[in-house]
Amino acid sequence: MKCENMQFQRPARVSIHLRQDDTSGPFQFNLWKRMLKLINPVPVQLKLNPDTAHPRLILSSDLTSIRLGAKQKVPDKPERFVQWHCVLASQGFNTGSHYWEVEVGRNTMWSVGVVKASVLRKAEFTPEPKSGAWVLWRLGEEYTTMSSPRTALPVPVKPQRLGIYLNYEAGQVTLYNADDMSHLYTFGDKFTEKSYPFFLTGCNIDSLQIVHLHI
Repeated sequence: MKCENMQFQRPARVSIHLRQDDTSGPFQFNLWKRMLKLINPVPVQLKLNPDTAHPRLILSSDLTSIRLGAKQKVPDKPERFVQWHCVLASQGFNTGSHYWEVEVGRNTMWSVGVVKASVLRKAEFTPEPKSGAWVLWRLGEEYTTMSSPRTALPVPVKPQRLGIYLNYEAGQVTLYNADDMSHLYTFGDKFTEKSYPFFLTGCNIDSLQIVHLHI
């Protein structure tokens, strides 16, 4: 079992504490198991788009999980990523509020969040908001964003499942530790094009698994 060695500049630490009125995230998910029928938005049932997957990603047959493997011979699709070990969901959003969860398990190098449809596929880019990527990273023992300046997040409990909430009109992408719905980070921006759920792994300890939540 191994993880890819990625080098990034060490970030400055900042506070992530928000008042409840600072974000329009799905706080009602704290009552998830008791109030399923009252939840809005209803969790989306995502599938991965294999045409976007980096050649080193191995997708499950049901298109809900990825793991890092040897480079495969795949068609050179224009939408395929060739620099980062990532893949997009088949479903994108250009309106409304949406929520989904990703099981990261013991994986120590991953990134999840949202990217715009026109994000670079064939060229190197920094996955940060100005490039059209609103994503959270785990790099070993560090949780971070690639925002400028790069932000190191104080995460007291390592999440094994991430919740991602997109509010398109409000320009928010919020990430949670889905085990207890504690807030991890909120991106604020203005979306101008269709945006897609984003998944990256640089580690083969565990797969990244999209969780299908049923009501």
